[in-house]
Amino acid sequence: MADLAFDPSTGKLTTTQIDPNAPCFAPGTLIRTERGDIAVETLDVGDVVITASGEYRPIIWLGHHTMKRNGSAEFQSACPVRIQAGAFGDQMPYADLWLSPGHAVCVRILDEVLIPAGYLINGATIAQVDVDEITYWHVELGSHDILLANGLPTESYLDCGSRAWFEGSHGVTDPDRKLGSPADYCRPLILDGLIVEAVASRLRARAELLGWTKTTDMDIHIVADGVRIEPDLDEGLARFLIPVRARDVRLVSETFIPAEWSDSGDERRLGISINGLHINDGLRCSKDIDLNDPRLDDGFHYPESENGKSWRWTNGSLKLPSELWADCRTHVFLRVTMDSGGSPHWVAGSKTKPQRTEPADTNQTNIVPLRAA
Repeated sequence: MADLAFDPSTGKLTTTQIDPNAPCFAPGTLIRTERGDIAVETLDVGDVVITASGEYRPIIWLGHHTMKRNGSAEFQSACPVRIQAGAFGDQMPYADLWLSPGHAVCVRILDEVLIPAGYLINGATIAQVDVDEITYWHVELGSHDILLANGLPTESYLDCGSRAWFEGSHGVTDPDRKLGSPADYCRPLILDGLIVEAVASRLRARAELLGWTKTTDMDIHIVADGVRIEPDLDEGLARFLIPVRARDVRLVSETFIPAEWSDSGDERRLGISINGLHINDGLRCSKDIDLNDPRLDDGFHYPESENGKSWRWTNGSLKLPSELWADCRTHVFLRVTMDSGGSPHWVAGSKTKPQRTEPADTNQTNIVPLRAA
């Protein structure tokens, strides 16, 4: 959670860190109310929402917080999660929904449970998106409940210590009110185990039904001064012919996040695993490039090694500075040695566009069970 500090100039508690666990909606999210589905940023305290169970409940507090990219890992972890239209079922949601990673979605698997969106990322229908700036909003009722956001059941705000994280708020809060605890959640909050795995598995099956396909083709290529150069591929090798005068050169590939495909916990965005780089011009220049060369700092993850083997993962776009072949003539022959076989990632199909952009029937308030495709 965020660290809190007292600001003597305002007499208020302020937050000193980004809080990726705070559950929030992105602007434009449509919340089901008695007046219809209304953008969250236009709601007012006192507006009456219709919960997933069909109850009419007034809003008692609204908060918002704007974050800007600052290069920190905290900002990266708090970037929004996009849930594609139909990811959980027909019209669920009815339009793409953007939530903070800590915002829980209500699903029914044996019984209704809450699972944070960040725990369901699959890189296809549910993906974390890099942004430079995001404003997060949240809606509090008299007690924790399930709202309908773009038609998808999601939690209302429960103050577990993050209220001061919102720099803009509306409504009166009870200063003596205790912070929320697991006992105050309207449904069980599940963060790991078989239930999360089962939901994630069904969401992947649903993604395939929506047109996403799995592949290990990493689409490896060079982009030199804006021109795409295809490789000559062999088992574990990619060979390129690069103009010697090329200045802006990148080794590009598809990417994947291991944690989206296994329980590794590795949240890095990875491209290809490189074991060696070799440059020659067919004349006098022939040299291996040390993978730890400080000039290779743009697009490489940290070095790794095991059982005498060393490698480095790219992030999908490795910059190759022209200084590497400054002593070459005419052309540069680049040989990339890498792990063969490729890594799994999703490819969008023709059916992956949002199913609709307007609200579905506002009288439909029941939580739909998440079913396998």
